Amino acid sequence: MADSIEGLRVAIAGGSLGGLLAALELRAIGCDAHVYERSAVRLEGRGAGIVLHPATTGFLERRGSFDLDRVSSSAASLRYLDASGAVAFEEPIAYRFTSYATLYAALIDALPSDRYAFGRAVVAASPTSDDRVAVNLSDGSTVAADLLVGADGIRSTVRSMLFPQVRPAYAGYVAWRGTVLDRDLPAAADALGGRLTYHVGQKTHMLTYEIPAPDLAAERSINWVWYRNLDVPDLDDVLTDPTGIRTCLRPCGSGSRNGSRSRDRRPQGVGKWGRGPSSAARSRRGIRRSRSAFGVPRTGAIRI
Repeated sequence: MADSIEGLRVAIAGGSLGGLLAALELRAIGCDAHVYERSAVRLEGRGAGIVLHPATTGFLERRGSFDLDRVSSSAASLRYLDASGAVAFEEPIAYRFTSYATLYAALIDALPSDRYAFGRAVVAASPTSDDRVAVNLSDGSTVAADLLVGADGIRSTVRSMLFPQVRPAYAGYVAWRGTVLDRDLPAAADALGGRLTYHVGQKTHMLTYEIPAPDLAAERSINWVWYRNLDVPDLDDVLTDPTGIRTCLRPCGSGSRNGSRSRDRRPQGVGKWGRGPSSAARSRRGIRRSRSAFGVPRTGAIRI
């Protein structure tokens, strides 16, 4: 391995938010960071609203190339509503929120294009005799690095190499989430603007907050999330999509997504809302943050 950080060659497995933020931070201290992403195209539809924690906003402000007001929305109050819609509690806050699409676009545009490789997933890695690491990629090539960073998601190849015994486990809840443009909401929804709003019920809670529209226009969207605690036997219903395919939360067999079609098992009264909670299959200890220190979509159905 190199004796100093300056010029250290770093390979980063995964080009989503964690990988991008790691690459930008490492480049800021002099490392030669390269991101390897399995997807052949820019990442879309990976999440909706994201809480921007101080570590993230501090990073964006230090770089100076991000307009924080453009890539995020602010909330000045935290409000809890009771079952009738009346305000049960309210207090001032100073939170910022963004969307996955907005933050991803801002981060990938800040990284030189020759440092982000699409369609080249890390599939294996091994130490070398000179205390470096040989990183094998899905296109058959091998790159040498001083450091390998694993930011390749819930089915991480890097994690499986280091901790093969670790498997996903259901955390006890699922979540439906979505966004609605402000202009498409009724006038009564004006009360949601500029606030983080909660309603808490028995084994469930909902929340909303404003986020930037995907195209970074001046308008905003409302991000909403509905969490429910569900026992394991109920998962088949809520994880079966509108086409009748059961989305798995572990490496899939032939009877799950990417395999054969199962019967349509949506619970009665649940409409065709797309994949529903299956897109929210990222969690640790219930609502979690990424293994990096940066904000990620606050939803989940499994933990690691």
